[in-house]
Amino acid sequence: MQPQALKHLEGPATRVMVVDGSKLVRKLIGDMLLAETPGARIISCGDLAEARAALAADPAILAAHLGAVGSGRTAAG
Repeated sequence: MQPQALKHLEGPATRVMVVDGSKLVRKLIGDMLLAETPGARIISCGDLAEARAALAADPAILAAHLGAVGSGRTAAG
């Protein structure tokens, strides 16, 4: 990732949601995001229901959706 790609997300108030059915994928993406945005809070959700509940409790500024979670389809399909 280019150094400036996530520059606008710097700061302790930054919250990023990662939604994916795989715990390992969520961990890998979360670790990468933390390396690029020190101090960010990563909200990790395994499915759409978890994501909706987390957003209702604490809105995220950036949500990373990697395919249609739990549907067997990709975001394009």
